[in-house]
Amino acid sequence: MMLANSWFGKQSAFVMSVMITIGLLGGVFAQVPFTLLAQQFGWQKTLLFDGILGCLILFLNYAFIEENPQEKPLTEKQPIKTFLLSLKPAFASLQVWKCGFYTGLLNLPLMIISAMIGNLYLTQVLHFDLLSASMITSMISIGTIVGSPLYGFCSDFFQRKKIWMVAGAICTLLSF
Repeated sequence: MMLANSWFGKQSAFVMSVMITIGLLGGVFAQVPFTLLAQQFGWQKTLLFDGILGCLILFLNYAFIEENPQEKPLTEKQPIKTFLLSLKPAFASLQVWKCGFYTGLLNLPLMIISAMIGNLYLTQVLHFDLLSASMITSMISIGTIVGSPLYGFCSDFFQRKKIWMVAGAICTLLSF
């Protein structure tokens, strides 16, 4: 989020929503392709492949993503004690806690339904086969992939982030 803000300024909400969208691709790939791989190779080999892919993505991020070159880096390498002490103001900030709860409560229903409950409910209660249940629950992530950038664009366009955040929270509450 810091990178989006420092690189893109006024369009940061849209860029952050695109970052969320990229993250939600995991929700899509965690469903159907993961189910197919697990059926073909077993869940142990599939998790190993998933871990290797995650390490590759981490390496690519480390290798190619950098802070805004026009700005000087926030800090140099620092000892762990200094880093932990620098977290104290964040933990003491009421604003940080509000943002954390807001984000967590908006994402919690999405994650619980799509990742934990969705497949079980669809396969055990409604008797869908596992592949169809995976496809259905991945639609939640695909809907968010389409909606997040659109929502971020509208927030940037109208320059009224708070009203969009409140409206999103109310719509999330009503839909779940």
